[in-house]
Amino acid sequence: MMSFWFEWCFFAVFIWHKKLLERFLLLKKRLKLIIQTTFVMLGIFLIYWIGKKYYVLAENNNRSPWGFAILGIIIYYSSQFAMGIGLAILMPEMFIGNNNDIMLNVLGIGIGLLVWYLIFQYLESKWENEEEFVEIDEISEIGKDLEG
Repeated sequence: MMSFWFEWCFFAVFIWHKKLLERFLLLKKRLKLIIQTTFVMLGIFLIYWIGKKYYVLAENNNRSPWGFAILGIIIYYSSQFAMGIGLAILMPEMFIGNNNDIMLNVLGIGIGLLVWYLIFQYLESKWENEEEFVEIDEISEIGKDLEG
């Protein structure tokens, strides 16, 4: 009789642990989906913000605003791509398992923003120091001082 209760209790605990494990795995999947969705939304916000900053910078300096807005987004994503290629060459063990997705996303966003910001600061300082070229029609200016 004792072994029957022991077996029943063991079976009940096993079933309870199995259901608990299933719930934990489901929660883990949902949490991963929430994190991935958050990164997608963060990416959409960053695309807008990066494009807007380059657009305003180009507009203030009489450059092509849409061209530089697109250039800013290309700089951001190309720096992330270069970081991924560099890590794959230097540290291939990071890509063997799929356990480092969040770390790689955060690192890619950080590197992309750093490169984007450095190029933004370079363009801003370069365009501030440029003198505006004003065309003067010298032929029409000849003799104006003598006239009056």
